[in-house]
Amino acid sequence: MIELCDSDEIENRVIVKRYRLHPLMRQYVTIKAGDMAMLSHRRGAAGLFLEYSEQFEGHYVWENYDALESEHGNLIAAVDWAYTAREWDLVKRFAMVIEPYLETRGYWKDADLLLERAIEANKELGDKSEMATSMHMLGILTEKAGDVDKAKELYRERLKIQRKLNDEEGISHTLFHLGDLEQKIGNFDEARKLYRRRLKFEQELGNKDGVADSLGCLGLLASEVGDVGEARRLGKESRAIIKELDEEDQVVCDNYKAKNFYQEGLKLSKELKDKERENELKWHLKVLAQKSRKNPSVS
Repeated sequence: MIELCDSDEIENRVIVKRYRLHPLMRQYVTIKAGDMAMLSHRRGAAGLFLEYSEQFEGHYVWENYDALESEHGNLIAAVDWAYTAREWDLVKRFAMVIEPYLETRGYWKDADLLLERAIEANKELGDKSEMATSMHMLGILTEKAGDVDKAKELYRERLKIQRKLNDEEGISHTLFHLGDLEQKIGNFDEARKLYRRRLKFEQELGNKDGVADSLGCLGLLASEVGDVGEARRLGKESRAIIKELDEEDQVVCDNYKAKNFYQEGLKLSKELKDKERENELKWHLKVLAQKSRKNPSVS
């Protein structure tokens, strides 16, 4: 260990190996190596764990989550270091890469903290678009955790940013999530107002996909409150618009059917307490949502 400390060529890839050092030995290494050297090695180690996790980005399969989980402690430690060192680019990148794994595997507290830090990182970097994205992801997570007030606050803050950025797709997406949240907690009048705001917004844009989707949301809401006539009228109007759309837009219907299929399977898996199947179906729903960003009611 003394020879390692005296060496001027401590390789980052050696540091990444998980040596179990006694606290006094760790303190000795830190003093011997010097603050600047340790900073360099810690940055290098964090970078290597980011590189490790990036190879799985976009390939959300169970085996890859297993690989990430095998390095869970190191990944969290790397994020902690990056945040403490104000290495905002690293914090931002870690959030983009490992948040799906944390959420899917049930590490919600870690995911929550990571997204909070990502919001701060994007604010420091002046990246308002990514800041809004992090708010959206955290909003969904807190909504799942039952913190409705925090979720609303995050969605509303995101909406303000998107309006400043003139992010039309983002505005529509957030109006849907706000309406959907109000519907879930039984605030049907508020949900209807938000869906109508989204409908008007999409009509002004001339976005037929968004108009059809908004009408569909209003139709489902009408059905839930027992207004069968209105539900049928809205459903018919929505379907008429969908028929006008080309093959690419027809994916909206296919995704809606797929979502219902996965949700039914998810419900059954929960009843049977089949955790592995439940997590698999959650992953399929997440992939479907990513493919359907232009039509957020399928996400």
